[in-house]
Amino acid sequence: MTLPVTFLRLLRAQNEMVGQKRKKSAIAAEVDDELKEKRRVQWKLNQRNSRQKRTNLASTLTKENSDAAEAIEALERRLEALAGSAVVAREPMSVFRGNAAVRIIDEYYQVFQNGFATCPVQQQFQYDFVRKIMTTSTSFMNAQGAESVVNQWRLMTTSHHSLRIRPLSCEYMKEEDGVVVRAVS
Repeated sequence: MTLPVTFLRLLRAQNEMVGQKRKKSAIAAEVDDELKEKRRVQWKLNQRNSRQKRTNLASTLTKENSDAAEAIEALERRLEALAGSAVVAREPMSVFRGNAAVRIIDEYYQVFQNGFATCPVQQQFQYDFVRKIMTTSTSFMNAQGAESVVNQWRLMTTSHHSLRIRPLSCEYMKEEDGVVVRAVS
């Protein structure tokens, strides 16, 4: 049986179209593979850049922290040097160590050496201590009474990142009804 020529032509044309479709799908697959490879390479670059940025930031922050710690140490050494060499017309705390009033002031400085405490139990201890040693007429930074002392300590502690108070000298004065000790820190 012989097939008509037109049918053969149609068959050939159909085979050619199938071949072209295969070629097109192969080309499309290659293009997809190339795009996937480009995306994968770009993702790797982005990941590497991101890691590098994080590493650089961490090293920068570490260096800044160590620089700040060194600056703090230098300032503390300078403070110690200034405190040791200051010429003041007052007597150092050690001169009055035997006096009860000065011992109380010394203890006051120990209780508040780092400012107002963050722990409620320590806060209560500080508050009770101040109420025991100070009268209602106690003057502290232009405020009166024990509560004003505690409020001033709260303000100073919240206003500063870190706080360290030490007595440098004191003035001891006797009055008719008691003793006044003025400490300089």
